[in-house]
Amino acid sequence: MSAVNAMTSEADPESGSHRDAGTEHCVFLVDDDAHLRGLVRRWLEERGHHVVEFENGEACLEGLSSQ
Repeated sequence: MSAVNAMTSEADPESGSHRDAGTEHCVFLVDDDAHLRGLVRRWLEERGHHVVEFENGEACLEGLSSQ
């Protein structure tokens, strides 16, 4: 999560959430635990990030090469 904390964000006082202060970030979320991926995905999307989710590193690399 350190990469997430390093991104610039600003607080939204009405919702209590954070928004990206500039452009939308695309985050590649890789974890074999579907429940954990879902939680982290929702957390990131609530903060304005576009999330691309993968079950494992191999699937992520395949997804990257197909684009």
